Amino acid sequence: MEDLEFGGCDLRGTPLYESALEIYRDTGALPYDKLLLIKDALDALDARIGRGTAVNCGAAIGRLAKKPTGDRGTLRGIVTKLAAELRAFQTERGVDRLVVVNLASTEPPLKPVPGHATAAGIEDILDRDLRGKVRASTLYAYAAATAGAAFINFTPSDGALVAGVRELFVARGLPFMGDDGKTGETLVKSALAPMFKYRNLRVLSWQGYNILGDRDGLVLSSAENKRSKLDTKDSVLSSILGYPLHTHVGIDYVPSLG
Repeated sequence: MEDLEFGGCDLRGTPLYESALEIYRDTGALPYDKLLLIKDALDALDARIGRGTAVNCGAAIGRLAKKPTGDRGTLRGIVTKLAAELRAFQTERGVDRLVVVNLASTEPPLKPVPGHATAAGIEDILDRDLRGKVRASTLYAYAAATAGAAFINFTPSDGALVAGVRELFVARGLPFMGDDGKTGETLVKSALAPMFKYRNLRVLSWQGYNILGDRDGLVLSSAENKRSKLDTKDSVLSSILGYPLHTHVGIDYVPSLG
């Protein structure tokens, strides 16, 4: 943190410096002097990032937002704005096909309601502005479908691809998939379980422990958000092995891991 000058200016005490210092102290992952070397590139990228939405994402995610999250207005207005921004991005970048990937923090499970079952039901929820019946992932998936984009749900947030949203993708001939990217413990389960199955080795119990840092760990330290993650981790084993078994998954947040 010794190089505090950029373009001849001492940045001590500025918002940029304080923000970088906070990140560096919390994680040690982004040395301040290295951030300064790519400041212009980061500023250019930051200018292209629009204000999103965090409608009904739960308190754990809401606490992370330092600025308003774009939740003002009606649900219909929010999805119309999101779809327009996706189309504008596609036009600006000149790409033939657009794929939306949900990499947002894990939301709490969404309680099923009859309106989730059909595309017409989803439209009714949006028109009646029933905010408690959708989550932000539902709105992003819906916006992707209406913008003609494919959708990959890389999180265990079950609100993204409820039946009515899937119906909309099918009707428009758009690909969609996913309920977890499986990059850690679930990936290991997905690899080992078939091996045990095809060697006729019966699994009696499976104990898993996750020790996480970063924002992912912080959000999953909330019991309601953790529930979504645990559901996908538990279900993968019985779906592969073909029988119920004892499973336990522990998820603990360790701040010092960054």
